[in-house]
Amino acid sequence: MTTISSSATSFYDLVGSGTSTTTDTPSDDILTALAANYTAVGQAASTATTPTNYVPVDPNTYLGTWTGQNSDGSSVRVAITSVSGFKATVRLQTGSTVTQQQVLISNSSFHIGDSKFMVTSEGSATVMTAVTDPLTGNVSVEQANLTQLGSSADPTSAAATAAASSLDMLA
Repeated sequence: MTTISSSATSFYDLVGSGTSTTTDTPSDDILTALAANYTAVGQAASTATTPTNYVPVDPNTYLGTWTGQNSDGSSVRVAITSVSGFKATVRLQTGSTVTQQQVLISNSSFHIGDSKFMVTSEGSATVMTAVTDPLTGNVSVEQANLTQLGSSADPTSAAATAAASSLDMLA
């Protein structure tokens, strides 16, 4: 505990002149408190574990072009290339906005910019994008359901046509 002499008349008298009439300087108390906090934070950070385990994914689940529409009617196009292990190169085009980056895939999803891409089933995915209104600061989420071009979920693909034909033969 710091004790202040009755001869000190102002804060400057205590610290401004470089001489102190206290048993501990105020800066000693501040530095001690900061050092204790840095130690506690450093210990907490070193013991923290990340809950995400990255494991290799099947490239065919992600590779290719995915298309769909946002809830506002604007087109969404995702092109996924170079899937290796749990990493991929992704290009997301929402309306006139284009984002391209390397991503890490975990739990059938990844983040790109303000968006999250999630595979929901074979050939189907959802993209959710956080949109901030510049006037109000309110954040809303736009969602788009996407179809992987060339997959069995794509109604125009040869795979979907062949699957439908085989179902017709069984009937």
